[in-house]
Amino acid sequence: MWNRSSFPLLVLDEPHDPACLVKLIDVASDLVVIDHYELDARYEDAMRNVAATRFVFEDTPGRYHNAEILLDAAHGRSAEAYQDLVSGTCRLLLGSDYVLLAPELHEKRQDILTGQKVSEDVSNVFVCFGGMDGNKFVIDALRALDLVDQQLSVDVAIGAGARHLPEILDLAEISHQDVTIHQDCSYVADLLANADIALGAGGVNAWERCFLGVPSIVACAAENQLDLCNTVVNHGVALGVVEPGIGATAAMHELLGTLLEDTLLRQNMSNAALHFCNGMGARNIVSAIEETVSQNAI
Repeated sequence: MWNRSSFPLLVLDEPHDPACLVKLIDVASDLVVIDHYELDARYEDAMRNVAATRFVFEDTPGRYHNAEILLDAAHGRSAEAYQDLVSGTCRLLLGSDYVLLAPELHEKRQDILTGQKVSEDVSNVFVCFGGMDGNKFVIDALRALDLVDQQLSVDVAIGAGARHLPEILDLAEISHQDVTIHQDCSYVADLLANADIALGAGGVNAWERCFLGVPSIVACAAENQLDLCNTVVNHGVALGVVEPGIGATAAMHELLGTLLEDTLLRQNMSNAALHFCNGMGARNIVSAIEETVSQNAI
């Protein structure tokens, strides 16, 4: 299994069975982080002897949790959503102040904030709908872009393991646009910072586009992205929301026409996006973890 971090990687034979993790850990830890949509309070209970502080990721309230910290960075999320799902001692980190963004994005944002204005003409387009893109939105985007008369440079970020990658490569080859496919690339921040507009999904990708002030067309790749997709549209930082299916190509083409033709619209969208996310999530989360761990340390 691919591991880019400097930390050892433990592979669990039965990831849903807490006993598998417990038997791999020799000593109690200060912190355990649990990020899994199918795990809840039952798993977290078993982790009580593994670490004094249990940190849980969530984005769709509905499961019971037994943790010291719960993070849900959905825009506008309130404590009311977890009123009956966590204990009274659980520390809730809620809303966009806790969105996690890669450090390299911060470097690019500083360049953008120092006076870079939206280009009068669109030249560079960034396309990314997640590593696997199970809805085949990249194919819809490439087809929509190929219907645009204007000559564009298109950068597509996609995982090398995407099932429909061969079809994407074929479309890139025959497109009249200048399309480059970037597989498993580690320089998404560079591509995004260079883009005049973007086409992408909700979730973390949407926050990244907002943080760098890139006007975009947003598509809903999963049910748990719908709230954020609607939010970025309602706040004027994106156009959409495109849904998967037969009409996706046509919808993207229509939205592209609007975005490409209106410089003032793109400028307003960029300004709104830059103010939509302050990028302080990592610092806020680390501060909360340090404070909680110091109180609960074994």
